[in-house]
Amino acid sequence: MHDHHHHAMPDAQDGYVRTQAAYTVPDVNLVNADGTGVPLRSELADQDRPVILNFIFTTCGAVCPVMSATFSQLQAALGPERDAVRMLSISIDPEQDTPAALKTYAVKYGAGPQ
Repeated sequence: MHDHHHHAMPDAQDGYVRTQAAYTVPDVNLVNADGTGVPLRSELADQDRPVILNFIFTTCGAVCPVMSATFSQLQAALGPERDAVRMLSISIDPEQDTPAALKTYAVKYGAGPQ
């Protein structure tokens, strides 16, 4: 059972609503583009930097290229401030998205170290 708390706070200046939620991150292990196993919790646990999370698969021909291009544009727009955030793309097709496929995809979209 997950403990979910949502708090919406309107931002009168921009007309946007900011939503905060507290979730228990599942204890799953991922494989990064270097082939190293990494626990999801540790990837998200950096308390000093917010995490921008994206779900993709490298053979996707519809929305994934758009989302990845948007990530790339955001990275460029952040400039030197990009190191103040973590940008993670998680594949939803681990059978096809080998570390080599993920590296190629990252290069294609200009993914940085963050």
